[in-house]
Amino acid sequence: AKTDVADLSQIDVTRYDYQDKIFQTGIGTDNNISMSGGTAGTKYYISANYLNNQGIIKSSDFTRGGLRARLDQDLNSWLKLGAGMNYVYSHSNEMPNGGMNEAYGALTGFIFSNNYINPERDPITGNYPSTTPVDIVKRTNPLEAINNFKFAQRTSRFIGNLSLQAKPVEGLTLNYVLGFDNANSIGTAYIPPGNTTPSYTTGYAQRADLTTFLLNNDFNASYQTKIGDWLESTTGAGLTFQTEKNMSTNIKATQMGYGGETVNNGVMVPAEFRSDMNIFGAFVQQTFGIKEKLYI
Repeated sequence: AKTDVADLSQIDVTRYDYQDKIFQTGIGTDNNISMSGGTAGTKYYISANYLNNQGIIKSSDFTRGGLRARLDQDLNSWLKLGAGMNYVYSHSNEMPNGGMNEAYGALTGFIFSNNYINPERDPITGNYPSTTPVDIVKRTNPLEAINNFKFAQRTSRFIGNLSLQAKPVEGLTLNYVLGFDNANSIGTAYIPPGNTTPSYTTGYAQRADLTTFLLNNDFNASYQTKIGDWLESTTGAGLTFQTEKNMSTNIKATQMGYGGETVNNGVMVPAEFRSDMNIFGAFVQQTFGIKEKLYI
């Protein structure tokens, strides 16, 4: 390999097809099943889904599964109940791309590597060779990223709601809605020590967790009546209470020991964040309709 731009001599080299070693034809499947039905006073719906997609980069994929259900029930002539839920779980094996400064990914390694270097693992030492000359900006061996690096993300989310609608007297409508949303995401990363990355030759591990919790309570009332033949009155009022909680942790580690992929196998740098937000609200609204043409 030559790195002197003033040296115009030529050297025969063997070229290696990195693309066939890195890319693949991704195959995916998407499956859905649902059922619905009911009677005059009961309606229900339930469905399930499963999705799996391979990435076009080897060792990458995405999987998602979910379940959804809904029930609407007339409790009596003036009271209705509604309930629903949606649960989704997803998992992905990801391939880091890095950037211009931290180019420890498969694509950045592929773009900036020299294809006269055989990227395969050394059968004797088990190590992957650097695919860039040492006196040029170092880039990761893309095959090492695909076969040795582990980046993954898992997300679990549940959304539920409960509603009550009442019409106890003529013209009066009462609505109550309870909503719930809870999600948890976990991201993990691992680069073993003794690698070809620009900055993490001693190894790298990371775990990031994010938990979100949202709850809303909404109560609305509306009363509509006619005052004579030409005047109509609509009175509305409502209350709301919402709360949102966010909790996250992010732990990074370098100088990893051999054999362990978790952050406690290296020198850790932890970080944590928490937040709480609460909202209380109320409203009152009065509308008059005159001959169904003018509304105040």
